[in-house]
Amino acid sequence: MKKCSLVIGIVLLLLTGCSALHEEQEYEITSDNKLEIWSYYEGWESVAEQFKKNYAKDIEIEVKVFANNEYVDAYLDGLSNEEGPDILILDSLQMGQFNTVDAFEDLQSEPYNIGKYQQDFDTGAWGAGLDFSDEKMIAVMMANAPKVMFYRADIMKAYGFPDEPQALAEYLVEPAHYLKMAETLKREGIYMTQWALDPLGVMMSSMPYFDKEYNFVMNSKQFVEGIELCRSFVDKGLVSYKDIWLEEGQELIRNNQMAMLYLGTWGSSQIEEWVPEQAGLWRVAELPFNTNAISNGTLMAIPSNSNNKELAWEFIEEYIFGDLMPIVRNSVPCYLPKQEIFSKAAGENAFLGGQNEQRLYSDLARECEYVNITPLDESAFNIINQQLIRGLNAGLNSKVIMENIETQINTQLKDQIEILKE
Repeated sequence: MKKCSLVIGIVLLLLTGCSALHEEQEYEITSDNKLEIWSYYEGWESVAEQFKKNYAKDIEIEVKVFANNEYVDAYLDGLSNEEGPDILILDSLQMGQFNTVDAFEDLQSEPYNIGKYQQDFDTGAWGAGLDFSDEKMIAVMMANAPKVMFYRADIMKAYGFPDEPQALAEYLVEPAHYLKMAETLKREGIYMTQWALDPLGVMMSSMPYFDKEYNFVMNSKQFVEGIELCRSFVDKGLVSYKDIWLEEGQELIRNNQMAMLYLGTWGSSQIEEWVPEQAGLWRVAELPFNTNAISNGTLMAIPSNSNNKELAWEFIEEYIFGDLMPIVRNSVPCYLPKQEIFSKAAGENAFLGGQNEQRLYSDLARECEYVNITPLDESAFNIINQQLIRGLNAGLNSKVIMENIETQINTQLKDQIEILKE
């Protein structure tokens, strides 16, 4: 089984409601009839109103939305107060900031008993909700989105490469094939990468930074080979250095000079927005190098300082396991009975030549294993990038670059690691 990093905010809402997946309950409303939800993205008001309409009419639901770059600090402040919110919506990319904090309800315990759903839950996503010790279930992942490769099928076919998704993914398992393709396309002014570190970035997306003892574990043969591949891309001029989020990068896409993009499952909608005239030319496939990675996932948690824990759980239970969650295109529910419902509702995507992308995303998500996420990951990522750029610019041997990375990780993060081990 391939490993992936469960590192999705809900995207485009297509339909509302789906068949009930578990028996309705009569809810007992506590004396405090207000439910407070904190989120890092908008769109919860309609869900809250549906919950009130269907299940709990005599309550007030308040939703507070924080900016993505501010919500972690706001949540941590809220967890430290005497009274806090009732539900927190968390991004798996930041779970390392919360999974060592003893401030959440254990959803495996009474009265939640979430374990009754484990048999029908995505295995990797289940692990993402555990605290770092794997002892408590501090959150439950509602949905996630694999990181995938969007590519121009017509370009692949024109230059003699596999153009069907599975065949292309199998061909690109070998780094040598990836490099050969990049060299072939570059002769025609077509690129496969935006940045020098993109090939290694794809590989890294399925690698943990640290193990459970906070030992750095990225020093591997695969990582060193990834550095060498990046060096080849730089030396052979195979990098566009054009940002697709700026006009210069989008112009490359419009001019048929970008053959591949590595994005979350929301990528098809974004590419279609940029180049609607290229409908039918794009496809989506698994990442190169036999890599299966989750771009991110969204979790729900109940703080221990909530005043309305029972009602908070009822909301979460109806959203994830019941019929409250809206059907969302390009998102994979972690509760397995819902995955087929989402796939049927999404149907074929005309922009992707009639491909049923939702089935691919569900298949990829089910292959994932949980990868450790720690409070140190963001700092480690910055150190790695810094050392890679310095080393490549200086022409250092790949093994030397790897050694420098490990040395800097252990030196710069030493104090934090010691604190976490206490």
